[in-house]
Amino acid sequence: MSSSKHDKTPLQPRLANWHANGQFHFDSEEADAVDVQVTWDEDAIVIDSPVSGSVWKMEVSEGQTVQAGQVLAILESMKMEIPIYATEKGVVTDLLLTEGSRVSAGQAVVVLK
Repeated sequence: MSSSKHDKTPLQPRLANWHANGQFHFDSEEADAVDVQVTWDEDAIVIDSPVSGSVWKMEVSEGQTVQAGQVLAILESMKMEIPIYATEKGVVTDLLLTEGSRVSAGQAVVVLK
């Protein structure tokens, strides 16, 4: 007869033991969503993330003038580098994330004016 590393105890006694020891359910408090209302001037150009991932590198700084098509930031998603480009010429007024920050698809990353 071969030996196995798997527990061969019948399931019902193990379930009863898990319940008795508080191992059956793991409860944790969910973090409250932060409801931050961010507004920009009417003429602001808000550049959003096309994907979920993390900010690998910010290529610009606040106050910098950028040209249409210039790389503003590089994201990392699924081991790929994804650049975020300026959609038009402007001045960087806000960098909303820092390197290493998590980002969701559609989340604002850079604001130009």
